Amino acid sequence: MKHRILALVLAPMLCLATGCATLKTPHPVAPGSTVNASSFDSGTYNLLLFTKSVIDQTKADLSANPPVFTTLATPIVKQALNALITAYNALDTAYQQYHNAVVAGTATQSQAAAVTSATAQVHGAMTALTTAKTGGQ
Repeated sequence: MKHRILALVLAPMLCLATGCATLKTPHPVAPGSTVNASSFDSGTYNLLLFTKSVIDQTKADLSANPPVFTTLATPIVKQALNALITAYNALDTAYQQYHNAVVAGTATQSQAAAVTSATAQVHGAMTALTTAKTGGQ
């Protein structure tokens, strides 16, 4: 069981560290556009995709039978997951506002700063979830 939890935690990190091809694909600024988004815009989009996959996998792990996490760890993982979902939602909102402004040509520095701040919150929540999944090891 401990090896399975470790694999679940390390697989996404390994993917990020080695640079998954999907996460390196530049994204168009709008559907049908041939203009690629900036690395900031594209990187934030990729972070949202990756975070959503971690959220979905953690939800699946929490409802798995047999359980992936111990009885003691489950409420800690749920709490960390809820914090990640909150951070994800904040990033998604900030990103959508920023991205729509980029497409319209009206993006501001404060919108970019809001995305940067929300990105830091997601990274912190992701770290907390990883710690909860591994029992602080």
